[in-house]
Amino acid sequence: MIWQKAVRTMVNRQLEHPEIMKKQCLNARQGKMHCDKCKLSCPGECIICPEKGEADWSNCINCGICASVCPARAIDLSQTGMTTIVQAVSLSGASRTIGCAEAAGDVDVRVPCLASLPWEALAAMALAGKVHLVHGHCDACSFQAQFSLFDKALERAGLFLEQTPYKENLMLHAPGESFDKNLSRRRAFGTMLGRAARAADRREKQDEAQNNEAVSSARDLLLTAVRRQKPEYRFKWVIPGITSRCWGCGICEKTCPTQAIHFENSNGSWRLVLSHGMCTDCGICEALCPEKAIEGKGVLPVEADIEHIVMKINARTCVTCGAPVRPESDEDLCIRCQAKNRRKRM
Repeated sequence: MIWQKAVRTMVNRQLEHPEIMKKQCLNARQGKMHCDKCKLSCPGECIICPEKGEADWSNCINCGICASVCPARAIDLSQTGMTTIVQAVSLSGASRTIGCAEAAGDVDVRVPCLASLPWEALAAMALAGKVHLVHGHCDACSFQAQFSLFDKALERAGLFLEQTPYKENLMLHAPGESFDKNLSRRRAFGTMLGRAARAADRREKQDEAQNNEAVSSARDLLLTAVRRQKPEYRFKWVIPGITSRCWGCGICEKTCPTQAIHFENSNGSWRLVLSHGMCTDCGICEALCPEKAIEGKGVLPVEADIEHIVMKINARTCVTCGAPVRPESDEDLCIRCQAKNRRKRM
């Protein structure tokens, strides 16, 4: 039975706290741009050293704030947290109501704080139907300082959906505000269990295979929802502002926590391939680019069926290893091969 499989998977994992993917942490990828957003936002002060995967989860309340605030999505939601989001996405009917722990009245799905919902989760919910977001009186809540995080997530999800029919599906309601909704909970329960089981199985298979595509569960859920949309629907992705100064030195490709950037030689011409769905706009590529070839971030509407953005770059090819070479260089070797030759002469 599907529901038995879902329950068995959740019991086996027993991961009732977020999961740190230390190799994806910005601090583990480089040393120039230090990030401590997860440590500063955790109400239980659980996270010690994210780049080493060190945390004391004894005080964790499973709020998921750390996963939402991480710019590289190097912290994934717990199994319970992710199942809650899958439940919200999977509810059958015209609309669903998501409420925080302090929200009054009857809600379909309750989360510790609306700020625990990554923007990807909000967008995925909107693609499934109308979403009523309700909260309590935040000025008297222990999560008060984190509500600005939710504002940013809601704004980003709205930007993502701006050119689609789903742009009006996210609705935020003040405490005590009344609204109409229509939902069949009996149908929703069966659907939720089935999708939760498939999501859990997919996550376990990725863990076993040590998949190189470092995608958080919420981002994976959103990408799956986008692929099901009509090809002509255009979603607005935030991507690095790559300029013509880029010649493919490879530093961004090496340090990108989600492996969203790749350089390839196509019939003698170099090009940059950006997987926009993988990019979390963490900013590490701009901070580390030695050529200052990345200037801020841009918003690009992309059709639902397009998975990569390809940009031609001006570069020559190393005669030794085939890597890109700065176009105006007097050498026929890439910077790595030049360094190897210098070491040999020493």
